[in-house]
This record gives sequence, structure tokens and C-alpha cells, in this order.
Amino acid sequence: MPHAGGVRFYYTGNVKEPGDFDYVHDGRRSVQILVESPDGYRMGKKSLLLRNADYPAFCTRHVRDPKVWREGGAWWMILGARDVDDRGLVLVLRSDDGLRWENAGTVRPAEPFGYMWECPDRVELEGREWLSFCPQGMQGLPWANGIRDQAGYVPAAAGSRVSEGAVVDAGAFRRWDCGFDFYA
Repeated sequence: MPHAGGVRFYYTGNVKEPGDFDYVHDGRRSVQILVESPDGYRMGKKSLLLRNADYPAFCTRHVRDPKVWREGGAWWMILGARDVDDRGLVLVLRSDDGLRWENAGTVRPAEPFGYMWECPDRVELEGREWLSFCPQGMQGLPWANGIRDQAGYVPAAAGSRVSEGAVVDAGAFRRWDCGFDFYA
């Protein structure tokens, strides 16, 4: 993300604790990290931005893959997540400075659609937003070709925005391709 003549890199640190854990509800730390660079080559120190305690209580330890952009004078971040009911969703966060984040909502369909959504992204085309993500656990769907983890996109409902917790219809999901090559 370009910023102040340099670049900000946002990424997930994923640490599995030693021990007998399921690594879904316990035993994993999922943290969002920032590294700043003046030129895209020399990297500064890592800054911890978010940790499990900062995510909503309905989230498991699976929260990852930040996408950050600026819109309307604010910084926005979306993160792929898995909730305690094993439903995939996207967390929406807002910041005034790209450093201190607050939860601003979620994007999720009315019906379950995979147990985890990874690698969320958003694109705006001709005034409409589209949400791209990789849902995990899509078994039993006739169009999935036996592939449980997919990659695709859905349109946000007309007039809704990802930054406002857009409404999405999982029935409108379209795959980027019919194999595993595009996943995450």
C-alpha cells in the first residue's frame, strides 16, 4: 500500500503453539503485522497491529490475509475468517491512520458457504463492488468438481459497499477457474 513516499506491507503472522490443540479454536495465534519501507526494498521493523483478542468473539483462531485500501478519508481492511459455527466470512475493519484498527462489520451470506474464507479482495467496476475470496470446505456441490477449496467472486448487492458490511448472495458465486490453479 503506497504511503508517505514509501510502502506499507500488511500481512498475517500465523503461529501454531506446541501441544494437543485443534488449531481452530485453540493453539494458534493469528496476528496482523505491518512493515514499512521507504522504497519497497529496505524493510523497517515489524509492528503488531491486531491479535486474536482484537477480533470479534464469534471468530475462531482462523483470521488472515489482510487486504487494505483507502476510501473516503479512511483506511479499510478486510480479513478472511472462520466463525465458531464453522462458517466463512469477511471481517471489515476501519482506521484513521492505517495503524489503529476498529471492527466495522462483517460480510457474510445468509446461508453457510464454506467453513473459512481466505484471501479476500475487493474490486470496483462501473460503480459496483465485487468481493473475491477463497472459500474452504465446499464439498458436495455439483459444480465444485470434487474440489473442496475454491476461488471466486460475488457481486455486492446493488448500492451496498464492502466497507459497510455489504450484502452478498452466495448463490451468485462464480469461480475464477475450474481447477485449483487460482486458489489463494
